[in-house]
Amino acid sequence: HKEERFLSPVLPLIALSAAIALHFMARLFASPLPARLAHPAYILMTGTVVLVSLLLSSSRAALIVHGFAAPLRAWPALSRDVAAHERSTGLLDLPMNVCVGKEWFRFPSSFLLDSDPARRPSRVRFIKSRFDGQLPAWFDPWDSVETLFHATRRVDETLNRDNKEDFSRYVKEEECHYLVDLASPQQAEKHYEQSSDWEEVARFPFLDLPASRFPYKS
Repeated sequence: HKEERFLSPVLPLIALSAAIALHFMARLFASPLPARLAHPAYILMTGTVVLVSLLLSSSRAALIVHGFAAPLRAWPALSRDVAAHERSTGLLDLPMNVCVGKEWFRFPSSFLLDSDPARRPSRVRFIKSRFDGQLPAWFDPWDSVETLFHATRRVDETLNRDNKEDFSRYVKEEECHYLVDLASPQQAEKHYEQSSDWEEVARFPFLDLPASRFPYKS
């Protein structure tokens, strides 16, 4: 979660506190035992706790990579397909609209899109979904240091502090060249993967939390 960055200064202290607590708990566990068994018992308890922690942490990391890495795999695949489309068609004049709907918040970075003006640049656009809050705005285009300062300092009049929806952010589905979306049985939005208007370029698995049972989703 984004608020976890505020905890980063104290994370080393949390790890140190856990190590100290484990040390004293292991000593307390081994203290009633004879001297010849105390040290092996101390090693056994600390080693068991550390091993279990490593296994749980590794399985958690593996689950995140396996279950939720689809956006990080989909956007590079999209960029490769855009480049292949350019080579096959020679279309380099108009920007390529890459649209997102309900998955707008999982868009990793514009660095994954080709913005080279010498080629056909790609840009992210939003289509309407059930989300009714305020979507991100775009920076003004820039081609020099002076226009860069203007683009980053300009106050967008469409922004508001109440998280109200701004319909100027949306484009029509017909204006989209590509669409990145998550297909879920629970979604109320249109199933674009079933529409004859769209051709599937790439598909990657994504963990369906509501349909997953414990412990496979934790």
